[in-house]
Amino acid sequence: MAKKVETEKAVAKTAAAEPKKKTTAKKAAKKELTAEESIVILACMNSSFLEKLNKLAEKEGIKLVLTSEQVIHDYVDKQFATDGEIDESARMTAFLKDERNRKVAFAHAKEIFTILTRSKDLTKAVGMVFEKKALVKATTLSWAKAEEMLNTLEAFGFAKRISKTQFTLVFDLKVIRDNIRHDVTLSVESLNFDIERYKGAVEESSDIENKDEHLNEFKKEVTKNIVF
Repeated sequence: MAKKVETEKAVAKTAAAEPKKKTTAKKAAKKELTAEESIVILACMNSSFLEKLNKLAEKEGIKLVLTSEQVIHDYVDKQFATDGEIDESARMTAFLKDERNRKVAFAHAKEIFTILTRSKDLTKAVGMVFEKKALVKATTLSWAKAEEMLNTLEAFGFAKRISKTQFTLVFDLKVIRDNIRHDVTLSVESLNFDIERYKGAVEESSDIENKDEHLNEFKKEVTKNIVF
């Protein structure tokens, strides 16, 4: 009996002395990517997201290949297409509502002002008039791209056209509000003029039996398209 106890103790002591086996399995070897799997082709106009994506791609051993931004423009066009035709109003509304676009427009306006004034303070922008020719000369923008840029800045209120070749840059929020409000007033005046033209055309039309009903339907159609 004593021998049995001693034997059991010896076995237990030996087992305790043995090094424990590792339970954690070795990480599986990283799969080697094929040439097709190691390349991602994409279009991206979001620089901050693209930077994060580049870091992730480097970590995974993947090469990012950027394709034309026109792919994005074409996709956006399709999203706002009705019966094959692009709804420019819906597209512009969505563009203006996106706060990220406003921030990008402000950054561009600030950058242009800095370049054209050689880093003057933004508060000095009031009353300063710039030439589109100077914008093209001082940047890498072509005439077409400069026009496109000014249109975007104007849509957000950061630029105001003085003439076809001159513009101002606006950073004061009150001035921006006043300028846009003035534009709205002009648009309403133009709309009222066109409404009167249409009403006159209806009055002269002999093929419309109930003209009052016709004009009421026209009024509903117009007011339905005004988003406030």
